[in-house]
Amino acid sequence: MPIQKPFNFKQWIDEHRRSLSFKFAIVLMLFVCSISVTVQGQTKKIVKKSNKAVSCKIGTLNFKCPDGFTKEQIVDENTILFKQNYEGSITYFFAAISQQEFDDTLVRNIIAEKLSGKSSDAFRWKDVKVPLVMDLETKYEKKVINRLGYNNKLVNFVSRYFEFNGKTIIFGYGYDTDSDGLVRLFERGEAIGDNAIGCNAIATALNSITKEKKGNLQYCTLSAFSVSK
Repeated sequence: MPIQKPFNFKQWIDEHRRSLSFKFAIVLMLFVCSISVTVQGQTKKIVKKSNKAVSCKIGTLNFKCPDGFTKEQIVDENTILFKQNYEGSITYFFAAISQQEFDDTLVRNIIAEKLSGKSSDAFRWKDVKVPLVMDLETKYEKKVINRLGYNNKLVNFVSRYFEFNGKTIIFGYGYDTDSDGLVRLFERGEAIGDNAIGCNAIATALNSITKEKKGNLQYCTLSAFSVSK
């Protein structure tokens, strides 16, 4: 029966020195990397998204800027124009204040020209006698004006008037209807529906002023229809 030699630890270390050094180096490297990742994770700044509504201003009037819209143009000192391109569908939204009867000619022509790429002189305009628009559910609305513009494109233009704290506030929008039978619809001068994006922008902007309802964002409804007063 062979005699088992006692285990020589020193000799085993000498024989496996290179292998042990390599493994130790790998373990050490992994350990250092884990510390580095932990430190970076702890020191990284946490950026919180702000829920604060972005405010727009005309004169002394502050209101919530319409979500999804970018400021397109300062039409004049009392009128601002915004634009939204939602999946290729463009809506222009405007906000204005007026001390007297508001003339929408300038902003209406700017919107029509931007939508068509043609001079506003190429457009014919017709008033819609009975506007058909979504309901804003507000006690401050005084008037709705709806006009159709035509130059091979049929543009629907809506402006809604509100009286609040002695100010006349006008919010409105214009868009290409993409409707068939354009000339026929224009000549009839009948309401052709509403634009939810534009109406919802009005609802939110108006409520940011009047504070009639809770909630940062507001929406129009189809439960009732408003007509010009």
